[in-house]
Amino acid sequence: MNPFIIFLILSIATHAVRTTYEILKIKNKINPESKPLFIFIFSNMVVLWISWFGLCENDPYAVSLNLIFRYSGAILLIFGAALFLISLVKVKKLENYHGALITDGIYKYLRHPMYLSFILLLAGGSLFYGSVFGLVLAVFDTANILYWRRLEEIHLMKEFPEYEEYRMRTYF
Repeated sequence: MNPFIIFLILSIATHAVRTTYEILKIKNKINPESKPLFIFIFSNMVVLWISWFGLCENDPYAVSLNLIFRYSGAILLIFGAALFLISLVKVKKLENYHGALITDGIYKYLRHPMYLSFILLLAGGSLFYGSVFGLVLAVFDTANILYWRRLEEIHLMKEFPEYEEYRMRTYF
């Protein structure tokens, strides 16, 4: 089977799994503290990103972009990866953080830097590889990530009374 098709199916399936997880989590239908569930969702996210970059690299509709676009894509990839790592170091958890609302460091400016980093990785990968199909899929994936962010905001508004004020003074 064509690697592009395999990566495409994996990318769509893993996004669907993550979205289902987020919906079930917000509806209290699953226990997000479950270690096996964490391992499953973490593995799902690893497969999601491997499949995304595999899809972009193997895109049969890819175009040859000039170096400015490719370098722009590389910069977005580097910035997205750095933003993810900075966010992760601050929160010190990939899932299910329990503690006070974090409003310092990168979180002083951005409410959801990890989700923003995902969007930057999608855009950067599409540009770097000249992936037309990747860019089209990135639009849908970005909408999906924004949905995850919305679900998380609903949860945070319930958990932290001060969240609405924090939300008003920060971006994304």
